[in-house]
Amino acid sequence: MHIPFWLLPAVLLYGCMSAPPPAAPAPVAAPPPQAPPPIVALPDWRAAPLTPGGWRYQPDAQAPAAIFGEGLFLLRCDYATRLISFGGTGVAFPATVSTSYGDAVLAARVSVTDNRLDGIAFSRGRFAVASPGRTRLILPAWPEIGRVIEDCRR
Repeated sequence: MHIPFWLLPAVLLYGCMSAPPPAAPAPVAAPPPQAPPPIVALPDWRAAPLTPGGWRYQPDAQAPAAIFGEGLFLLRCDYATRLISFGGTGVAFPATVSTSYGDAVLAARVSVTDNRLDGIAFSRGRFAVASPGRTRLILPAWPEIGRVIEDCRR
């Protein structure tokens, strides 16, 4: 192969050149931020489903009662002591009772003059009873509760 004389300087110059630098790598896009895992919490008692069952009033000359379900929760008036007793298979005392008027820790027996009883009777449609080691009860605020309280106050 014969290279013309006038091209010789260009060929020599071309051979002295270094290879072009490699292209810069394309920037890697950062992965989109991951959403934090959802927080699992107990539903607010005001929005939680009601505990299945209903209230019934049990008249008694000495101790009328309001009983929820098959004895899951109950309020009983003792006319002799003028105390309201709480009980039932679904609760242990002391228990936290949440009403639309606030939260209160109640013992198994309270004076009939305790205004927290009115909070239970007049809570907006429901109230909650929570005690350690038991399932929280979300109970409807039906008239049977107020009837026992009012009977006991007479």
